[in-house]
Amino acid sequence: MSTLGSSSSRTRRGRAGRITLAVAGLDALLARLAAQRIEHEPIETYSNGVRHVNVPDPDGNTIAFAEPPDATNASPRWAETGASS
Repeated sequence: MSTLGSSSSRTRRGRAGRITLAVAGLDALLARLAAQRIEHEPIETYSNGVRHVNVPDPDGNTIAFAEPPDATNASPRWAETGASS
């Protein structure tokens, strides 16, 4: 019988976590991470132009970053609703 706080259950949970964040300036972000000695997997470019990279942590979780093809000109989501600054 496994308990909720056992090391084996923490290990199983830790290997399943993942979040993807949309970013502009993926190269600059990866340079900042590299300066902190945080490694990443190879960058993938999808057929729609999105650039995607996974950054695993020591526990097996993954933070992924995705940059749209025209991220420098992308509008914030709130701007698409007609809000003004």
